[in-house]
Amino acid sequence: MKKAIILILLIIGINSFSQNAGEKPKIPAIHVNSLDLSTTIKSGKEFFSFIEQKKALANREYLILVRKKKEKSKSYEYQKNNEGNDIPNYGLKGVSTSTYLKGFFYAGYKNGLWKTTYKNKLVKTINYNNGLVIGKYRVYNTKGELLYKTTFGTLGNGKYKDYYYKTGILKEEGNYENGKKEGEWCTYNEQGNTKEIVTYKKGISIL
Repeated sequence: MKKAIILILLIIGINSFSQNAGEKPKIPAIHVNSLDLSTTIKSGKEFFSFIEQKKALANREYLILVRKKKEKSKSYEYQKNNEGNDIPNYGLKGVSTSTYLKGFFYAGYKNGLWKTTYKNKLVKTINYNNGLVIGKYRVYNTKGELLYKTTFGTLGNGKYKDYYYKTGILKEEGNYENGKKEGEWCTYNEQGNTKEIVTYKKGISIL
């Protein structure tokens, strides 16, 4: 009986070891302040690099904290998000973190699924193929209600809309063609009034 129990435990241990051996350890996302990044347009696509290091973001996952200049701080103090993961609030004691972008880069271009969270709430998901917008796109308010959904398909064509996530007021709209911005793109203030209109051709602003 003892031999049988030992044999069973041995088999379980071997199976567990073989499963773990086949799994690649998950590499944690690199935390980055958006003010430390430079964004330029290359061939109509957004290219991201570090300002000081002057090199493209590596081929891995990043967690980008979106900040305005007046909010910049290098002090990292961590808090828990809804998933129980540590996220930095960059020294803003007692202040809830705001907007984060999380996803992968490939040679400085966004690649794969990207998620936007606002005050720890998922508010947007969008897909990229080496910097080109493709596939499903979803926008939610802070209550988790769907504000807009569409698919840009494999060719990256369709109408884009983004919102102020707390109020649900339209923030930006425009069209993508072949994964790049095309035609008139409008941004609006929090009262819904037109703030700016920019015209694009193959992802490059012309007006």
